[in-house]
Amino acid sequence: MNRAYAARVWAAACLAGALAQPGLAAEPDAGCTKPASPVSAQVLARVNDVPVTRGEVDFGAPLQGGSGRRTPLERQIDLELLRQAGHAAGLGQQPALVQARQAARERILGPLRMAGHPDCPAALDAVIDRLVLGEYYGLRRMGDQLAVPGYGEVQSYYDGHPALFAQRRVFETRRLVASRRAGEELPAGVAQLRKLGSTLEEVRAALTRKGHAIQPPSTQTWASEQVPLMRLEELHAAKAGDWLLMPDADRGSFTLLEVLSWRDAPVTLAAATPAIRQYLIAMRREELLSTEADALRQAARVERTPQRR
Repeated sequence: MNRAYAARVWAAACLAGALAQPGLAAEPDAGCTKPASPVSAQVLARVNDVPVTRGEVDFGAPLQGGSGRRTPLERQIDLELLRQAGHAAGLGQQPALVQARQAARERILGPLRMAGHPDCPAALDAVIDRLVLGEYYGLRRMGDQLAVPGYGEVQSYYDGHPALFAQRRVFETRRLVASRRAGEELPAGVAQLRKLGSTLEEVRAALTRKGHAIQPPSTQTWASEQVPLMRLEELHAAKAGDWLLMPDADRGSFTLLEVLSWRDAPVTLAAATPAIRQYLIAMRREELLSTEADALRQAARVERTPQRR
């Protein structure tokens, strides 16, 4: 595999996936809307004295993808370690990487500018540099380990995840998104939320009175593949009127879903094969990058900043 080409392909894949996320261009992360805000600039960790900020973690989360085995912060730490290793190896100014950085920046900033939002160059540039240079360095180290999955591996994944494919569904829901007030805790389960009210509007009113930031309820369509795997079985078992809580520990927030209805939308093995193959490659790449980052951590100084809740 041509390594410069591989780096470009990966950067493009990351960004294409990010721009396909519903609402990303129209509703960028708060760290992008207010680049100088204290919350966005808050340092969550230092990697060999290089800070990793909350704005970078929040902005990078939808771009970097991943299986969820590591938190968005740990993924940024991994990528920063790989970026530093790539820089030390003299890879940072290769023409292909300079072009990849600029292309990535423009692909993200274009929709944000059109939506009327200001740039956030500090968080954006740091995240892109980690993705492009960190991934490029990792790809060089992987060599031929990133083999294309065979048919048997693809079929095994298909058969092992019926809710994603043969029993795939599309759900109509109402959604409530909540972010906790500093120093306060959000309810940790549906039972606690039910005590606050019998409707999403009542829950929102109760949480708002406690000082939490709550978006108004909105309708949203979810396909099976858009639901975190750890929650998919629970959603498939839900009936109309049931609530499903999806907490986001890293950002002190949660999404509460009320199931309205659902319909079957199965996907055949033939139709799913390209996506499964791409996913398996991405997971294998993540494992290899994590292994490489773990080796780099042995000689690195990684300090996490205690956070006030």
